Amino acid sequence: MSIDHVSVGVTNMKRSKDFYDAVLAPLGMTAVMPVEFGGQLVGVGYGEKFPNFWIQLPVNGQAASMGNGVHIAFN
Repeated sequence: MSIDHVSVGVTNMKRSKDFYDAVLAPLGMTAVMPVEFGGQLVGVGYGEKFPNFWIQLPVNGQAASMGNGVHIAFN
């Protein structure tokens, strides 16, 4: 078994995307899967070809925290 992807919750998508675009670029990771809902950017998957690191607004609409908006998915 291995980790497929990790997601972290964010509160501000634009600010977070700008941050992770810059931080992950030296690792060869780019935004490969932006997700919009109702015309609003709600998540971005980063990787080389397949998204294995995600930022996202928490689905429940509450503020992002250590336990809200975070998940780890296994293969």
